[in-house]
Amino acid sequence: MQYYALKPLLPDCAILLSSLARVGHESEAEAEAAFQAGAAQLPPDPDLRFLPLAECNLPQIDTALQNAAQASPRLKQQILEALACAAATDGQVQRREAELVRAIADALNLPLPPFVRAEAESAP
Repeated sequence: MQYYALKPLLPDCAILLSSLARVGHESEAEAEAAFQAGAAQLPPDPDLRFLPLAECNLPQIDTALQNAAQASPRLKQQILEALACAAATDGQVQRREAELVRAIADALNLPLPPFVRAEAESAP
Protein backbone atom coordinates (compact mmCIF):
# COMPACT_ATOMS: atom_id res chain seq x y z
CA MET A 1 0.00 0.00 0.00
CA GLN A 2 1.23 3.46 -0.79
CA TYR A 3 -0.02 6.64 0.83
CA TYR A 4 -0.84 9.63 -1.36
CA ALA A 5 -2.46 11.73 1.38
CA LEU A 6 -0.84 12.82 4.62
CA LYS A 7 -3.95 12.43 6.82
CA PRO A 8 -3.57 8.68 7.54
CA LEU A 9 0.12 9.23 8.35
CA LEU A 10 -0.38 12.06 10.84
CA PRO A 11 -0.34 9.77 13.91
CA ASP A 12 2.97 8.38 12.63
CA CYS A 13 4.26 11.91 12.05
CA ALA A 14 3.31 12.73 15.65
CA ILE A 15 5.43 9.82 16.89
CA LEU A 16 8.42 10.79 14.75
CA LEU A 17 8.20 14.51 15.55
CA SER A 18 7.66 13.91 19.28
CA SER A 19 10.60 11.51 19.41
CA LEU A 20 12.93 13.84 17.56
CA ALA A 21 11.87 16.82 19.66
CA ARG A 22 12.66 14.91 22.84
CA VAL A 23 16.09 13.82 21.59
CA GLY A 24 17.28 17.37 20.98
CA HIS A 25 15.80 19.19 23.96
CA GLU A 26 16.12 18.66 27.66
CA SER A 27 13.00 20.39 28.95
CA GLU A 28 9.45 19.38 28.10
CA ALA A 29 8.68 22.98 27.05
CA GLU A 30 11.64 23.08 24.63
CA ALA A 31 10.68 19.70 23.20
CA GLU A 32 7.10 20.81 22.68
CA ALA A 33 8.25 24.02 20.98
CA ALA A 34 10.42 21.95 18.60
CA PHE A 35 7.47 19.64 17.93
CA GLN A 36 5.21 22.62 17.15
CA ALA A 37 7.79 24.08 14.76
CA GLY A 38 7.89 20.81 12.84
CA ALA A 39 4.13 20.31 13.01
CA ALA A 40 3.63 23.78 11.51
CA GLN A 41 5.16 22.39 8.30
CA LEU A 42 2.30 19.90 7.99
CA PRO A 43 -1.45 20.45 7.63
CA PRO A 44 -3.11 21.28 10.97
CA ASP A 45 -4.93 18.30 12.41
CA PRO A 46 -5.93 17.06 15.90
CA ASP A 47 -4.10 13.77 15.18
CA LEU A 48 -0.85 15.73 15.07
CA ARG A 49 -0.19 16.32 18.76
CA PHE A 50 2.88 16.28 20.97
CA LEU A 51 2.98 12.81 22.51
CA PRO A 52 4.13 11.73 25.96
CA LEU A 53 7.43 9.90 26.17
CA ALA A 54 5.64 6.58 26.78
CA GLU A 55 4.13 6.82 23.28
CA CYS A 56 7.51 7.30 21.60
CA ASN A 57 9.29 4.01 22.21
CA LEU A 58 11.36 2.09 19.67
CA PRO A 59 8.58 -0.28 18.48
CA GLN A 60 6.27 2.70 17.89
CA ILE A 61 9.01 4.60 16.04
CA ASP A 62 9.73 1.51 13.93
CA THR A 63 6.06 1.15 12.99
CA ALA A 64 5.82 4.87 12.20
CA LEU A 65 8.87 4.60 9.94
CA GLN A 66 7.47 1.54 8.17
CA ASN A 67 4.24 3.41 7.48
CA ALA A 68 6.00 6.61 6.38
CA ALA A 69 8.21 4.56 4.04
CA GLN A 70 5.04 3.63 2.14
CA ALA A 71 4.23 7.29 1.42
CA SER A 72 4.57 8.85 -1.99
CA PRO A 73 7.92 10.58 -2.59
CA ARG A 74 6.30 14.01 -2.17
CA LEU A 75 4.83 13.06 1.22
CA LYS A 76 8.11 11.52 2.39
CA GLN A 77 9.88 14.76 1.55
CA GLN A 78 7.24 16.78 3.40
CA ILE A 79 7.63 14.59 6.50
CA LEU A 80 11.43 14.84 6.41
CA GLU A 81 11.26 18.63 6.03
CA ALA A 82 8.99 18.85 9.07
CA LEU A 83 11.46 16.73 11.05
CA ALA A 84 14.40 18.85 9.91
CA CYS A 85 12.52 21.99 10.95
CA ALA A 86 11.88 20.51 14.39
CA ALA A 87 15.57 19.62 14.74
CA ALA A 88 16.72 23.12 13.79
CA THR A 89 14.09 25.12 15.66
CA ASP A 90 16.53 26.24 18.37
CA GLY A 91 19.17 27.28 15.85
CA GLN A 92 21.38 24.25 16.38
CA VAL A 93 21.22 20.58 15.51
CA GLN A 94 22.60 18.35 18.25
CA ARG A 95 24.51 15.25 17.25
CA ARG A 96 21.73 12.90 18.41
CA GLU A 97 19.16 14.93 16.46
CA ALA A 98 21.30 14.75 13.32
CA GLU A 99 21.74 10.99 13.78
CA LEU A 100 17.99 10.48 14.14
CA VAL A 101 17.20 12.65 11.11
CA ARG A 102 19.85 10.72 9.15
CA ALA A 103 18.30 7.38 10.18
CA ILE A 104 14.82 8.57 9.21
CA ALA A 105 16.06 9.91 5.87
CA ASP A 106 17.71 6.53 5.21
CA ALA A 107 14.51 4.67 6.16
CA LEU A 108 12.52 6.89 3.79
CA ASN A 109 15.17 6.51 1.07
CA LEU A 110 15.68 10.29 0.92
CA PRO A 111 18.85 12.39 0.90
CA LEU A 112 19.81 14.00 4.19
CA PRO A 113 18.85 17.68 4.40
CA PRO A 114 22.04 19.74 3.77
CA PHE A 115 22.06 21.63 7.08
CA VAL A 116 21.74 18.36 9.03
CA ARG A 117 24.61 16.88 7.02
CA ALA A 118 26.84 19.89 7.79
CA GLU A 119 25.99 19.80 11.51
CA ALA A 120 26.58 16.05 11.75
CA GLU A 121 29.95 16.31 10.01
CA SER A 122 31.14 19.13 12.28
CA ALA A 123 30.06 17.40 15.50
CA PRO A 124 32.88 15.88 17.57
